[in-house]
Order: sequence, then structure tokens, then C-alpha cells
Amino acid sequence: MANWIKCNVDGSSVANNSACGGVFRDANADFLFCFAENTGQGNAFHAELSGAMRAIEVAHSKHWNSLWLELDSALVVNAFKSNSEVPCSAT
Repeated sequence: MANWIKCNVDGSSVANNSACGGVFRDANADFLFCFAENTGQGNAFHAELSGAMRAIEVAHSKHWNSLWLELDSALVVNAFKSNSEVPCSAT
């Protein structure tokens, strides 16, 4: 697991305004990078999905090819597994 980069991601939505953020750490749990951003109007699914996508974009741009992405939304995980699991409002 020495080459893995872990990113913990979360999203939030209040009154249809959403935001997301993530923290990247290496195998020694040393801080590497973080992000936080307003994702505009959207629900909690939108916020969580935006955070996961941003984490993947950041990892790709930094050539971190072994990414361990951790988030607490089963719906987002299912969306990555199958696009048939994505709610109609998110497409």
C-alpha cells in the first residue's frame, strides 16, 4: 500500500446550495493536498458526486494513479458502478 494516495471526500447541501471538499494523504498519513468548493445549486447527491469527481481530477492531474477514494454516499458509489443507478434529477 506504499504507493496509494487516499482521499476522504464529503459533500453537503443546505437549502439547495451545495459544496464539497476532500483531503489527500499518502500511505504514511502525511498531508498532500486538499480542496473545498461551492458546487452551486444542488442536492446532497450532487455535492457528493462533485466531490468524488473533483478528487479524481486532482489525482489525475498530479499523476497519483493509485487512488483510494473514501466517501459516505452509497448512491455515489452505485453511480460509479452503473449509470442506471443515477437518479433522474442528476442526469
